[in-house]
Amino acid sequence: MKRIKFSHTTPIQLFVSAFLLFFTELTAQPVLIRPTYNLQIANAYAKYTPTKATNDTLTIPFFDDFSKKGVYPDNSLWLDNNVYINQNFGKNPMSIGVATFDILNMAGQIYSNASQTPFIADYLTSKPINLSYFTSYNSFSYPTNILFYYETATGIYRPADSLYYYSGPYLYNCVVQPGTFTPTMHIYYGSVSLIDVSDSLYYYDSQTSQYIHIVRYTTTYYSEADSIYLSFYFQPQGMGGNAPENTDSLVLEFKTPLSDWKHIWSSPGFSDTVFHKVVIPLNSSFLVNGFQFRFYNYASIGNINFPSFASNVDFWNLDYVYLNSGQRVNDSIYPDICFKEPIRSFVKQPYTAIPWEHYKLLDTLQIDTLRFNYYNHYSSLVNVKRFLTINNITSQQQLRFDSLGNDNINPFDTYQFKQKTKPNYFPDNNLTKCTFEVLLNITAPTLASQTIFTWNDTLRFYQNFEYYYAIDDGTAEYGVGLSGEGSQNGQLAMLFKTLTPDTLRAVDMFFNRTLNNASQKYFYLTIWTVKKGKPQNVIYKKTGFKPEYAGINEFHRYNL
Repeated sequence: MKRIKFSHTTPIQLFVSAFLLFFTELTAQPVLIRPTYNLQIANAYAKYTPTKATNDTLTIPFFDDFSKKGVYPDNSLWLDNNVYINQNFGKNPMSIGVATFDILNMAGQIYSNASQTPFIADYLTSKPINLSYFTSYNSFSYPTNILFYYETATGIYRPADSLYYYSGPYLYNCVVQPGTFTPTMHIYYGSVSLIDVSDSLYYYDSQTSQYIHIVRYTTTYYSEADSIYLSFYFQPQGMGGNAPENTDSLVLEFKTPLSDWKHIWSSPGFSDTVFHKVVIPLNSSFLVNGFQFRFYNYASIGNINFPSFASNVDFWNLDYVYLNSGQRVNDSIYPDICFKEPIRSFVKQPYTAIPWEHYKLLDTLQIDTLRFNYYNHYSSLVNVKRFLTINNITSQQQLRFDSLGNDNINPFDTYQFKQKTKPNYFPDNNLTKCTFEVLLNITAPTLASQTIFTWNDTLRFYQNFEYYYAIDDGTAEYGVGLSGEGSQNGQLAMLFKTLTPDTLRAVDMFFNRTLNNASQKYFYLTIWTVKKGKPQNVIYKKTGFKPEYAGINEFHRYNL
């Protein structure tokens, strides 16, 4: 990936047709290589503060489609941070975002034990889950002034004038300021320090002359008849990834507090770009409090005799992990309206980024039409509302919140939204650079209660206007290199055109880090004029440059 940087001090007429290069003969062949380092993960790891594992136990439904922000798994669901959460490596996922298994650790570096022999790389381990029983609140309401608290230590029923409840931030006495006790309400006892006695409350039945215990909830135990299934979707290779070999694999294991990890399912590596569904029924041996499951991958590094080829490999993408009762093997219905792919630049092609001063001079660079797709995983027709929000991150201002109307979407169908854009999404200001946050949101009122599926209803894009032009999407699925006889004399070029006269000051490039930094070779940085879309006359040429590694999707600046 490349981009070019301009300064605004000494404008000149310049059509940059541009550039880059290493030199080559015709016998050299371009090859595609995976990155070997992930700076997004490395940056997150540098800020990561290890926390002591908590003993909190989850309940079902358990669901994760990896659509939340961040490069690490959601720590409210998972115990480890090995896999890479992203929106770019999955091809046509169930919803936006996947968990990618590869050979990079949580610091974004190749595992130190990586070898050509298959080895265990990434783990994704669930927190403990209660599959023994569940509780549900009963339906009742009682005036607080008739309540009694049974104090087991003394055997005394404490009357309501010694009991308290909160309403908002305020504490009220159950007799002086009576309210209504409901199942989710908490009642406290004490004069110096308050203790929660909500599960030890009674009322007095004058007809029977007995204290009647108020049962807040009912406990129900799971059995195989409840049809508890774990389902997920997996994809080898994916979008531009390296396919795992048949000696590699993706593995699923189960565990209970009284048993060690048990092999449940695995798939050998193969090349594909389709997501495959797996459904696993849970038998009674796993219906316990503290059940866990985990995925991990076996991977093998490339041929180390060619260090440039030894890179991040053997990709598996995981999506839509769902554990719940009342499931069936052939179930394919989910009450979910979701995005599946990210949005891209809001400036016209081929550009994805333009200098802010250039954009402000030309009022014709905003896209004419807003396009995005969303999908209905549900079995019924659903009405979907759409919204667009634009925030100026630099000045911390919300610029617009627009309704994009609503339409019905058919079951198991994709809705292709297309609408002419309104003018001036990114208004002029006196700043020299700006970053705008663009949010697209969809809501389905009839599915509002399905809260576990709501994270995939938002798309987020940051439109950067700084000092450079860019024509890529900022994500490197592959690197490109030269291989073969004569490759030391090869050259590659990429075309850029300025939209207004200016001065070229620098070139930003992203280079893949190769095994043992094997690509640390000097190259000429060259700039040409352009004729009929091809390089013509050299106007700048300088040696002494070599690949610098800032990390995946992070650019190094080469000043001219």
